[in-house]
Amino acid sequence: MEGRVDSDVATDRPWQAGLCQFFTRDKVATLCLRHVSFPEDPLVLRLLEPAAGQGAFILPLLRALVEACCKQGKSYDQLRPVIRAYEIDPDVAATLRDRCAEELNELGVAEPMARGIARAWIKNEDFLEARPRTRFTHIVGNPPYIRWDAIPAPLRASYRERFSSFKQRADLYIAFIERSLELLEPGGQLAFLCPGTWTRNVYGGSIREAFTSLGHLKAIVDFSDVDSFETPADAYPHFFVFEHGTSGSTKILSMAGTDTIIRSGSSAVRTFAPSSSPLVLSRDAAAEKTLEFARRTFPRIEDAGCGDVQLSHEPIDRHAHAEIVAQYRFLMGIQLEEGLGQPQVRIFRHSMQIPYPRPEFAQRHARSVGRSREISYRQEQRRYA
Repeated sequence: MEGRVDSDVATDRPWQAGLCQFFTRDKVATLCLRHVSFPEDPLVLRLLEPAAGQGAFILPLLRALVEACCKQGKSYDQLRPVIRAYEIDPDVAATLRDRCAEELNELGVAEPMARGIARAWIKNEDFLEARPRTRFTHIVGNPPYIRWDAIPAPLRASYRERFSSFKQRADLYIAFIERSLELLEPGGQLAFLCPGTWTRNVYGGSIREAFTSLGHLKAIVDFSDVDSFETPADAYPHFFVFEHGTSGSTKILSMAGTDTIIRSGSSAVRTFAPSSSPLVLSRDAAAEKTLEFARRTFPRIEDAGCGDVQLSHEPIDRHAHAEIVAQYRFLMGIQLEEGLGQPQVRIFRHSMQIPYPRPEFAQRHARSVGRSREISYRQEQRRYA
């Protein structure tokens, strides 16, 4: 089979199929695809779907492909190289082939031709172990979300050796992003619906650096308040669109709803410099100002000669809370511990209270304790709507 690579690790993985079959709702996939820029001539597409599932990201494109063949007077055979989709579950892959063939047939493609095209498109393989012979102009989909602990140790070791981003208890979708970046053509677009943890967690650092250095993120759409999957899942998914080899700003927005999905709140536009630093997704300007203040005011912990740090907080905004926690971890090299009570950071040999969400300090004093110095920053208590 084209592109198949033999592996020492067993390829029969019922654990994987059983844990990550959370198929994207058709309505959500259609909304996601609106953020992807497709060429005027869809026949020049070379589209990859690494975890095809029920085809939510493929099926909406079939009508345009068939119509393009008709308008240009080309054989439907021209559709064979347009799509490559991997699905590890043999039953799901077979069902998707049948569905693609049926839809192509309904659009006017003869049944034998439709089934041949569907077989060329859908591959019953593990994407991470496949070796396609081409690069792709567009890579879209919903990669599997599988915790580090849930992946069998031999396969986890194999992935860790092959994928530099798969480290520090990373989720499996991180490896899907890295492999997809390797297969993306210059100028191509990578667009995934996946948990937004990569934007702030330590294990997402190499992915953030790649996105901000090799091109730019065109959009990040928060679907956390949307029932995004056929089966309920607490994944807090975000849809991102990355474009290789270009520069520009990132549009950040949120969606909400179940039957009717609408934009929630205002959008924001940011430009991310090349860095592995956590990304600020909050549309509240206070969070961004706090982080900028932290960069100007506080030294890195290793520069101050300090080690253990604890952070307690009272969050008022999900994104702002997560981003500030992640940014302080990155900027100061600290270990954070969440708890209740007044926002503060406690540092071995130093103690300072950090305001949340806005940095407004009322008092500063220092005192000596043997060889140590304890520096305290206290804030005036304020309420924000």
